Amino acid sequence: MIRVAAALVLAFALAFAGAGPALAQAGKQERELADVEKQLKERRNEETRLRDEAKAREKEVAALRHRMIEAADALQGAERRITEISAETARLEADEKEIAASLAAQQ
Repeated sequence: MIRVAAALVLAFALAFAGAGPALAQAGKQERELADVEKQLKERRNEETRLRDEAKAREKEVAALRHRMIEAADALQGAERRITEISAETARLEADEKEIAASLAAQQ
């Protein structure tokens, strides 16, 4: 009986001794797979972050374009007003000369 038990222990030891490298290889492959999955997840997260950042930049660019258009419109309005004021000033100066000439003629 002791011999049978010893033989069984020896058989198990030999079986597990042969399985040790295979189990170690399986563990290594599982770690490598986990590392690859982790890297994929990190890349997906980075891609999502970059897409979100790109969308935010697109919104900023659109807002800046809108502000530039508003500023250009305001500038054109100011230029029109300057032109109107210049024309009015020229008209008033001409009126002033006529009035001054008329007054000089009356004296």
